[in-house]
Amino acid sequence: MNSSRSTRQSKWLIGVIVLVGCVLAAFSWWFRFAATHRAAEFWGGDNFRLIRDAAIVEAYVPTDNHDPRQLVAGAPQRDIAQVPGMTHLRNALLEDHSFVWENRQLPPPAEWNYGLRFADEKREVLIEFSADGRQLRFAPVTEQRRNKISCAPISAGLKKVFGEFFLSTTEAR
Repeated sequence: MNSSRSTRQSKWLIGVIVLVGCVLAAFSWWFRFAATHRAAEFWGGDNFRLIRDAAIVEAYVPTDNHDPRQLVAGAPQRDIAQVPGMTHLRNALLEDHSFVWENRQLPPPAEWNYGLRFADEKREVLIEFSADGRQLRFAPVTEQRRNKISCAPISAGLKKVFGEFFLSTTEAR
């Protein structure tokens, strides 16, 4: 008798644990979607995944204010895929709260001082940041989506991170 009751209680307990797990998984999925859906739309699905997962990540100094795809030979570049904090930087670039969504018309910055290149075997995304860290633009550009946005909410962190990346680059020379 007791073993039958114990078996039923165990089944209920397992059922409750599975149900709680499913509810928490659904909440986690919803929370992640809510935190990143605008950024995913801005970047585009392929670029979003590349920023999140790229094995090759380089910091570089942009060379031309008109074409972010041109890199000057000999310009400081640094492989930063494995540096401490890279996961946090990737996450910041993929979360909605990192951007100002209402400001559609941005004044052109004086210059683009910092760049990141995310790449895999087939494609790349180049992201350039203004000197004050308050704007970014990316390439390749598609006609369906804008490629420039305010990243003012994370500008202080970006300036600090890029200062560390490029200080390390110049010290290594």
